Amino acid sequence: MSAARRKKPEVRRAELIAAAVDCFREKGVERTSVSDIVARAGVAQGTFYLYFKSKDEAIAAVVESALDGIIERLESAVDMPDASAVDKLFVLRDALVETADEPHEVEMLQVFHRPENRAVHDRVSAAFGPRIAPLIGQIIEQGVAEGAFDVEDPGIAAWFVLGGFLPFEASIGNPDLMERTMRQLTAYLLRGLGYVGRDARDD
Repeated sequence: MSAARRKKPEVRRAELIAAAVDCFREKGVERTSVSDIVARAGVAQGTFYLYFKSKDEAIAAVVESALDGIIERLESAVDMPDASAVDKLFVLRDALVETADEPHEVEMLQVFHRPENRAVHDRVSAAFGPRIAPLIGQIIEQGVAEGAFDVEDPGIAAWFVLGGFLPFEASIGNPDLMERTMRQLTAYLLRGLGYVGRDARDD
């Protein structure tokens, strides 16, 4: 048996996702075919369909991988001993904005949000919320301890913050609108948390 065939399924899947990202970046999402992806990954086309039913499902996997990156960044931010709670919320905002700061990422997210991909979109979104809400809750608890936030229940407030950031999806496809939307959303959410200070990054 060859070394390629001995690879664990999670390793092979990760390689296909990485190949898809490379192809999307070089050719654009719509112009990339499954054949392009498997050629980049160095596997047979049948191997692709062992992991994904379609190119759109592979796109969803790429988006899911990007969301994993957002969670990793927020986990790192939560552990930053010298950062304020407000600074940590800006890490979340910036990470969301950066998920669509390149043309292929915008195109990918647009495909991900198509009506025919609603089931996959909802599955990925449903998995994302419970993973990130506790991290936001920890940040809010810190903000309460710092006297920066005034909320009764940090856990509930975390879902409020997460739900407030989610409309960033409506800005996909227009980078200028994305930046303005996220700036206004951040100011709105900070007010909702009882924050009365001002941060230069909102200007």
